[in-house]
Amino acid sequence: AGNKHGNDKTKDLERKLPPIKLSSFVDPRGPWVLVPDGSLMNFFDWVPKHFRVGAWSVVAAPTLLILTALMIYLRPTEDTYFANVSHYPDAYSTFWWCNLLGFALMLGVAINILVFRLPGAVASFTLLSWLMNMSRHGINALAPFLSDHHPLLKLNHILRFPALVSASVTFTVWNFVLVPYILIFVHKKSETRRDFVIWNFSWRLVQLHVCNMIYSIMNTVVAGSKSGPHLFDKEDLWYGGAYGLSYGLFYTLILDRIGVHLYPIFTPRSNYFVLTWMGGFSVFYASFCFWNHYMTHYWELINVSICLRLNFSLIGICAVIHRLLEKKEKV
Repeated sequence: AGNKHGNDKTKDLERKLPPIKLSSFVDPRGPWVLVPDGSLMNFFDWVPKHFRVGAWSVVAAPTLLILTALMIYLRPTEDTYFANVSHYPDAYSTFWWCNLLGFALMLGVAINILVFRLPGAVASFTLLSWLMNMSRHGINALAPFLSDHHPLLKLNHILRFPALVSASVTFTVWNFVLVPYILIFVHKKSETRRDFVIWNFSWRLVQLHVCNMIYSIMNTVVAGSKSGPHLFDKEDLWYGGAYGLSYGLFYTLILDRIGVHLYPIFTPRSNYFVLTWMGGFSVFYASFCFWNHYMTHYWELINVSICLRLNFSLIGICAVIHRLLEKKEKV
């Protein structure tokens, strides 16, 4: 009976969802928000309604236009990247195996999520970070078999800083900002709080929010080149900023309109729009400075062995915590 009720409720929600066509996004006669109450199938009702529907802040549109124009104006004029295969780890070397096995693992997780669980997760900043780091692992493993100046090598360089900064932001914001906030202010009942903690310690969530940081460090800093790490330059910073802006525009112009509010603080309806967006870009720049400082002064403190030990230890500890919490809930 419970399943039937749940299915009926889902069908009711689906009937409320109007058909969304590509033409709806460019039809000037249609509404800006394309779903009822700005919440896709009622999944985002927890977001304050004034963040989901209503007029934008007066500074939102000018801010987006200025940022876009500034990003175009500051685009790199020089094209410097690892054009030669000789820059990459040799085939069948330790670093090469790290990249190959890392790619296989990350591909398996991506398939599990996008094919068998939640295809729409591809729109999240977290999963896009995972896919970028997965792609870099694959290209690094493929590099010894490519020719010099291959387009994939250029793509690999373009993704280098966006992959690391997105993993850094995901790791930091999720574990040290969002999780405490959710536990304190969202899940105030002990039962729902325990369910959230169990979910957060699940294998997939640990992979996405913790291990992705380790994989990104290994690929970008430790095992990305056989000649040691290369500092990020202004071109890398631009690629990171361009990625951040592109995702921000996608979130504002597409996801917001179909009621997918993954990151409500970045809503264009907030009076703090400029502050939140500038804060986001400041985090990108801080990450740029941090990782360059680390690679300059502390690079030798982390190697493949340390990364692997840390990764397996965290996976094991989180698995034990997840198992114990599940048993306690059943009791």
